[in-house]
Amino acid sequence: MLTMIMFNAALCLLAMVFVVWPVLVRWRSAQCEPVHVRGDVNVELYREHKAELELSLAGARITASEFNVLLRELDLSLLAEETNTTEAQSDTGGGRLLLLTLLPLLVVFSVTWYLYYGASQDVEIAQLVSEKYTAEQRVMRGQDTVQARLEILPQLLQAKLESRLETHPENTQYWYLLARTAMEQAFYDKAQSAYQKILQSEPENTQIMAELAQARFLAAGNRIDPVIDSLVSQVLATDKRNTTALGLAGISAFGKTDYPQAVIYWRRAVAVMGADAPGSQALLTGITRAQQLSGDAVTQLGTVSTQQVSGDDGDIVALKSLSVYVSLADAVEATPEQVVFVYARAWQGGKMPLAIMKLQVADLPILVVLDTSMAMAPGMGLDSVDQLQLVARLSKSGGVTPSAGDWQASIGPLRLNDKNSDLNMVIAEPVL
Repeated sequence: MLTMIMFNAALCLLAMVFVVWPVLVRWRSAQCEPVHVRGDVNVELYREHKAELELSLAGARITASEFNVLLRELDLSLLAEETNTTEAQSDTGGGRLLLLTLLPLLVVFSVTWYLYYGASQDVEIAQLVSEKYTAEQRVMRGQDTVQARLEILPQLLQAKLESRLETHPENTQYWYLLARTAMEQAFYDKAQSAYQKILQSEPENTQIMAELAQARFLAAGNRIDPVIDSLVSQVLATDKRNTTALGLAGISAFGKTDYPQAVIYWRRAVAVMGADAPGSQALLTGITRAQQLSGDAVTQLGTVSTQQVSGDDGDIVALKSLSVYVSLADAVEATPEQVVFVYARAWQGGKMPLAIMKLQVADLPILVVLDTSMAMAPGMGLDSVDQLQLVARLSKSGGVTPSAGDWQASIGPLRLNDKNSDLNMVIAEPVL
């Protein structure tokens, strides 16, 4: 910032040189021609013109009365020339002084106006954002110890943003940056105010609604209120993949002891983010807790590649599993209560499911996990065959047996011991 100010000051000084230099040159030229010299020239011209008039009178080309009139006009002209010469000399000095006084004042005014109304504050904000990001990256990599500076940067950034928004309240980008910065510092009330400012300009922005609901949730000490429920409902009505809203919806359902619904919301969030995402671990823990409280043995499934459960002898037994993200194509017409089966069976072998989960269309999209504990019969689990096929089927009749009018998707062959990540099935193929 200081470099830019010095550079602009140098440009202003250079501009002053271009303006002042011609004025000084003209003034010095005028000084080289004294007033009395110009006066002598005027007197000499007067005498020549008077002599011409006298010759004209002597030659009878003009009358005596005409001579007197012309001579008087010549006298008045000489007097006027003398007066103008003196005033011009005086005016040149005064104008030069005024110009030399106004130029520095103009530079000071321009700099002051720019610092207040120009983009200097935007430059400072951009520099603080860049420095904050760089400091965070260096701390994460353990490259240096700038923790103290990193702690003060959000405060400096917030102060600059608040100052800038006083003169530019229409800048929604700065309101959002202020909200995020306030959230980092746990200033949740300030973050709510910033989000509300954005919604005044963008009332249909579902992401801002979701983040406002989150700020309100944190400000209330992690409690859900009717306002939060309303915001979350508005978001999910148009954006079913908003992970912030899905997480809050799950918390709301959990608080109402609707544990199966909480599991559904949280599974959707994990499916969107991915099981390896930083925020997914807390959701997976919540899913496990909700399943334990619901007492639903059918849905008490893990959502990671290997789960741990207690065996008959109390030892911990590892369960191998397959995770797949299941969704319904937009072109498929279905009602929310229609049944969807997701199951694994042997590849090019028997059609009997080795593991199966029953869902509804309303549950989609969802991350489904099939594991070795879901065997339909002893010795007929996922690990009983070398290769597997995953099938997701929308059943119009609600029955397990496929029939005309159903829709499905399938993936295969798969090996249970392979790392099967990012599996995805979109139900879009009709069953004939």
